[in-house]
Amino acid sequence: MTLSDLKQTLLAYLPEMDTPPKRSAVLLPLAEENGEIYLLYTKRAEGIRQSGDVCFPGGRSEQGETPFRTAVREAKEELAIPPEEITFLTYLPLQRTLEKEEITPVVGLLSAKALQGLTPSPAEVAEVFRVPLSVLLEMEPERYTLYWHVTESDTFPYEKIRNGKQYPFRVPQVEELFYEVDGHIIWGVTARFTASLVSALKTSQIHLN
Repeated sequence: MTLSDLKQTLLAYLPEMDTPPKRSAVLLPLAEENGEIYLLYTKRAEGIRQSGDVCFPGGRSEQGETPFRTAVREAKEELAIPPEEITFLTYLPLQRTLEKEEITPVVGLLSAKALQGLTPSPAEVAEVFRVPLSVLLEMEPERYTLYWHVTESDTFPYEKIRNGKQYPFRVPQVEELFYEVDGHIIWGVTARFTASLVSALKTSQIHLN
């Protein structure tokens, strides 16, 4: 191969793109009642993935769907909230999971009618509860570091790398946040979305008390 051939080959080369990430969206539902603003959470029903975990309504986006449309569609499926009873407020920074999924948090305001008519789907939701924003703004989540480790494989050619099984493989780590409110444990991506909302409100210096 000549240098000219090399240049032409590389200039014409179109690399294969990585598989697009899976995209999902969740709704952070805000509601006002008796002058108090609340953030609503759900608890996953038994028998489904991550059962018992606290989360926000949400799910996988369909083709051509915006994160807001995904969020309100899932809120209708899980809590029977009509889409027209949700007012879009903002998007928060998306989160990327270890499974290469991108989750966009959507902040929306529920109408009084939506709040009164909440009807959890028993197949997906075991419980709905709410926390005053004023409480969350005063809380500082507990922070813990979770370390991942390399599991030895019988087929990996350790003999081809220096130090073999003693090679100093990089150990990924992730910070996990925990909120505990009225006996409910809020952690994982739900806690990160909660902290993101609190941070946005504190940055704007809005007074909610």
